[in-house]
Amino acid sequence: WEHTSDFVEQRVNHFAKVFSEINADILFLQEVASEEVLKRIIKKSGIDYLYFIAVPDNHGVGNAVIYKSKNCVCESVPAKGSLPVFFEGDEDTIGPRIWSRRDFIYLKTTYKGKSLYCVGIHIKANFAMPEKSSDGKEIEMNTNVLVSDGFIRSAFFRLSQARKVRQVVDNCFLGDEDAYVMVLGDFNSDNKNAIFRGIQGNIKLLPDSLISAFDTIS
Repeated sequence: WEHTSDFVEQRVNHFAKVFSEINADILFLQEVASEEVLKRIIKKSGIDYLYFIAVPDNHGVGNAVIYKSKNCVCESVPAKGSLPVFFEGDEDTIGPRIWSRRDFIYLKTTYKGKSLYCVGIHIKANFAMPEKSSDGKEIEMNTNVLVSDGFIRSAFFRLSQARKVRQVVDNCFLGDEDAYVMVLGDFNSDNKNAIFRGIQGNIKLLPDSLISAFDTIS
């Protein structure tokens, strides 16, 4: 998208003010499309933030994080994964065909003497996804059954992303059961949705099940 310089300047000033008021140690961001603009916002905020931008989508839009501590270690995590099969021994034939979108962000640091892992995510929105031709072009969904197929693709895509997030969470707890693990960002679903529940962990008694931060933080 193209915007006027005045509009961009207003947005830079707005976010610089918001970031300054929040004054977070770690702040995750979604839909960042310009590293240069992010640097301008950080400079105007007056806070000596470091930043990391994960691998973006085909439009150059990605997830980012700004943070104060130099002890933070950040990685870009491809937002795609395998899908489960129905019968033991079967091969996942769909998962490898799902392309990645905006990479997730994995950040590791320490908090009160314990490991703190943060996973910044942006789950794809639940709109229909068209089939692609062999040369990568989208095929028009001009019948209701093709639109229905598009919603099925979207569901597979979103569920594979959720499964990938859950795998990252599980890996955080491996050998570090007392760690703090946070998943944050845009889930594009409510807390009753299978996407959210799969990431959260549906077996409540297991120690790796996540809870809402709003339940424990005033």
